[in-house]
Amino acid sequence: MKTSCTFTKQDVYEMVRFEEVLQFMKFSTHKLSKNYNELFNHHEILAYTYVEDEKGAISFCSSVARKHFWPAGTYRILNRSFKNPAHNKPFQRFNIEWNLMINDQIKWLNSNVSDFRHAIISRKLESVNTLKSLIDQTKNDGLKLYFLDAPVWICEDRKSSDCFQIVIAYSVDEQLYSKDFI
Repeated sequence: MKTSCTFTKQDVYEMVRFEEVLQFMKFSTHKLSKNYNELFNHHEILAYTYVEDEKGAISFCSSVARKHFWPAGTYRILNRSFKNPAHNKPFQRFNIEWNLMINDQIKWLNSNVSDFRHAIISRKLESVNTLKSLIDQTKNDGLKLYFLDAPVWICEDRKSSDCFQIVIAYSVDEQLYSKDFI
């Protein structure tokens, strides 16, 4: 059975395991490896998550992040998600690992962050079908994810078009809107 573990920097054993996988990703030839080098900002990350397969090997990783210019109580989940390059199983667009991480990260936020109101997952504009699939898949877990009404800037400087992204969200109570990011 696959399991998910969300933890903080203070959890040394888990952090060492996460960093080992992160090192593989940093030095890989993957097109997004820059996200795990100069763009991987530990100061913005509140928690880290990994999923173990049935044999205890880490298959996927991601994090929970917060940026000061996002609406109050808003945290990005599945932040800097990546598949362990050393894990040999074929990649499927969405599988149980994604659901495990989403559920675990929302549970962690509910238990550990007093101002938690919204969890967001953002991707580039061309990933709309990917996010639609994720919404459909998480319905089985009883999660109510929804699209924001328009794309938003998730970076403060607004210089790179990569920062203008579509967002799906989970809200504790009131719904989040694109105007909340301005």
